[in-house]
Amino acid sequence: MSSTTGHPESSHQEVLKDRAVRLFKFLRELALLKSKTVRDLSEYEKVVWFNDVPQCKNCLSVLSPESDKLQDSTWLEIRQSSEPRRPAIPSSCVRWLEEETIEDEPHAEPRLRDEIATASFP
Repeated sequence: MSSTTGHPESSHQEVLKDRAVRLFKFLRELALLKSKTVRDLSEYEKVVWFNDVPQCKNCLSVLSPESDKLQDSTWLEIRQSSEPRRPAIPSSCVRWLEEETIEDEPHAEPRLRDEIATASFP
């Protein structure tokens, strides 16, 4: 560490910087002690091979025909599918549903009413 005479503030910053660097080195070494280095595939609970990746539009691997769409450093990319739209509610069922659940949110599950009014016969 170089001595900076006449500048106690910069000396203090150097000390803080040195302490921060040593703290991060310590934390990195501590994390390495806690993690086990795996040297054999049989030690893993489950292994998924690139050959086992499903051939669909949302799953791309370096072995798939569409691999030219991937960036050079990407080996596997799985994209989330969009959720399908809820089907239209049949007219015969509409009166059994709470109205706010029909209109509120398209992804919310509709709630059924406990009872409905029916026409009385004379």
